[in-house]
Amino acid sequence: MRPRAVPPPALPVLTVLLPLLLPGCSAPAAPPPAPAASAEPPPPPGPEAVALALPFDAYEQWLPERYAVEAAEELLTRECMRRAGLGWRVVPPPPAEALDPPHRTRYGLIEAVVARRYGYHLPPEAPALREFRAARAARDEALSPREARAAYGDDGEGGCARQSYERLWSGGPKPDHDAYHAIAADLFERSGSDPRVLRATAAWSACMRAGGYDYARPSEAAGDPAWKDSPAPSPEEVATARADVACQRRTGYVTTWASVETDLQKRAIAADRGTLREFAAANRRNVEAARRVLAGKRP
Repeated sequence: MRPRAVPPPALPVLTVLLPLLLPGCSAPAAPPPAPAASAEPPPPPGPEAVALALPFDAYEQWLPERYAVEAAEELLTRECMRRAGLGWRVVPPPPAEALDPPHRTRYGLIEAVVARRYGYHLPPEAPALREFRAARAARDEALSPREARAAYGDDGEGGCARQSYERLWSGGPKPDHDAYHAIAADLFERSGSDPRVLRATAAWSACMRAGGYDYARPSEAAGDPAWKDSPAPSPEEVATARADVACQRRTGYVTTWASVETDLQKRAIAADRGTLREFAAANRRNVEAARRVLAGKRP
């Protein structure tokens, strides 16, 4: 069970994204590419992204909690490795200020500061995240064959890391990610086709046309072939992205969509027959077990 991967510091073009939290393990983390020597540090998330919150937030594990769980797994893995007479270098998690808000790209590009500097390209990740992933990769690369087998098993999915992961879930059933995400994805899709969101989208399109841009919706602007696969933002892309975000503000595009999705999520919570409640309870147990380990107690 190799360390869970964090998205690499590429500059993909923004599209509307539904953040889906993946359970358990993921593919091995690859060493990040070296940052350009002249690269400016990325700006902090804009207020538009920081302010976004949804009712389902209380049911998920977001990045600070996920990194807390991983930090606890690291300590348990070290304990397990020591019992085998082996060492384990614990890599501390990145600081909270290096982590993105949970809904930063949920509705596409929404931040003026990102539009000004990167157009529709994602900003580079925080240096602390690059350093964290590089430290993890370097630690694993330095493992001897015996240490690697003890840590991750013969198949890379077992060993002390798997035992540590399972210990933090030992307090009860694991969350049903498939059921939860089916609900979340359905509500997201329904919110996007709600008449209120469609009206806001039409108003956004009219605002863009008034500025000389012909797009039916923000995702169409973000996915324009003129820059969809470009390695870096062009002046035309930046100008379009800035107009896009300005029109979102004028028309209330993001606030309308978030309000509609909030309403749908509240209704789903009220009608829940246990799927959401059990999902939240399982995640809470996992985080609480991790916090006990971080406090020097048993999970």
